[in-house]
Amino acid sequence: MTNENTPLWGEGRIPEKLKNILDVVLPLLILVVGAGLVLYYIIWPAAGYMTSDSTDSLRWAEATYESGQLVSDNFYYAAILPFGGNLLFLPFIALFGYSLAAQISGLAVFALLFAAALYYLATGIGLNRYSSAGLVAVFMLIMSSSAKLREIMWEHVFYYNLGLLFFCFGFGLACRILREGGFLQKAGQRSISDWVRLAVLFVFIVLAATDGLQTLICLTLPLVCGIFAERLFDAGERIASKKNLMTLVVLATVVVASTIGLALIGVISHGVSAGYAEAYSAYSAMSSWTDNFLGFPVNWFSLLGVSVSAGDPLVSLDSIYNMVGIFGGLMLLVAPVVLLCRYNKITNPAIKILLVGHFAVSAFILFAVTFGKLGGANWRLTPMLGTSVMLSFVAAIDLIKQKKVAARVGALLLAALIVMAAVPAMKIAAMPPDYGRENSWHVAARELEGRGLEYGYANFWWAELITMLSDGKVRVANIAAGQPKPVPYRYQVPKDSFDDKDTDRYFLLLTESENAAMASWLSAQRYAGKIVEEFTIESEPYNLRGYVGKLLYVYVFSENLF
Repeated sequence: MTNENTPLWGEGRIPEKLKNILDVVLPLLILVVGAGLVLYYIIWPAAGYMTSDSTDSLRWAEATYESGQLVSDNFYYAAILPFGGNLLFLPFIALFGYSLAAQISGLAVFALLFAAALYYLATGIGLNRYSSAGLVAVFMLIMSSSAKLREIMWEHVFYYNLGLLFFCFGFGLACRILREGGFLQKAGQRSISDWVRLAVLFVFIVLAATDGLQTLICLTLPLVCGIFAERLFDAGERIASKKNLMTLVVLATVVVASTIGLALIGVISHGVSAGYAEAYSAYSAMSSWTDNFLGFPVNWFSLLGVSVSAGDPLVSLDSIYNMVGIFGGLMLLVAPVVLLCRYNKITNPAIKILLVGHFAVSAFILFAVTFGKLGGANWRLTPMLGTSVMLSFVAAIDLIKQKKVAARVGALLLAALIVMAAVPAMKIAAMPPDYGRENSWHVAARELEGRGLEYGYANFWWAELITMLSDGKVRVANIAAGQPKPVPYRYQVPKDSFDDKDTDRYFLLLTESENAAMASWLSAQRYAGKIVEEFTIESEPYNLRGYVGKLLYVYVFSENLF
């Protein structure tokens, strides 16, 4: 595999010096379109879209910073990802504390790392700098097609986007090690840089494997499947040939490193459990398998931003956006299958590895969605969507280099991907930088801080986000949903969150439905004289996780509720 940095300019048409400058500047401009719009979204509008789920990596970084442990004993974890976003956010916790500034800084760094890893994968496969920059721009924009997809990709660092980041770097590194001429057959001719890459791959796989089974599904298993299949179906080479020796070395490196990483999980976590991850790492009831499978199309298209109700007009701007999502979604499902049918005609081994890797990711995701407890949420399909976008773009570029008909098909595929990317690009560009600053969470954070309230309780979907938006000045712990009185919800909070604090004012924040459900208990608290103040907070209407309304009810107590 070779890296073809072929310039677009014909000889003699433009001065060589200017041509060299343009060959650097133009790819950078392409990168700016994709990565720049995503960074704009992260730095400005995203704060108006964020939910309490977005605070997980920031919470874990704070737990590490305060405890000095990679996995803290004093925290209720949703998931344990030692080699994850917590490491990115850690220096910003030290600089800004638990705050929105730390959140935005960490997310911006993650987006830049993702762009770099994706570019690294593209050049490792053999794309030139123009195509590599194009892949970064198209991928980052298509993966911003819906509010949910933007949340999963750019509003926090969790299994799905972290897995795709690992996929890009791991595959890019492996493709460089296995490229033609990378590892020569004579020991004395092997490049030192390739041995360094092999060592880096080993360390990287060990670290990635400490994040557990979900991350392995997005990296180790697809990588092993891709490399093994590419060699297995190479009819022109014997399995026991010298050419395959280094392939076996790479495969052994990946397997051994993964085993070591998995073995380290128990040591790193030292008995700390993760409720969310453990709850979903299980089979669903057999009676639900059919519904889980049939729910795939709706989940797939909704993840791409398609939103259609009965009676919606076919001729409207929203309809055009939906059509782009529908036909684009179908294309992303069909293109890899068509490429698989042309497997023997693919001349670039790296594309074969990427192709099998995509189908491995897809198989594991579809298995978990159909037979596990992941079927009810469209965002579980994010890794499958991401690898499909990568593969479709790479396939389009490869087809364009071939004969007339194939080149035309490749051009159409590339044009379709660009159109898909253009829709979220226009939507993000049209977002006001202060979007959502008058929503329930922002207004509540300002009101509570303005009244000097520092400690209190609310359901998870308000508690975590208010804590972050107030820059940690208002600490809100979680209470369980749907209860007739406050009950601690030990999830994504420090273990001492429910202990007495150095204050005589604790507040309870309730949504409209919660306020009605706790009416009897609240009356008893008033009668006992425990409620010393009460007020309402009015904001833009909210509709999240079954909570609907525009009022929040706040009750101030003279003592801790628990």
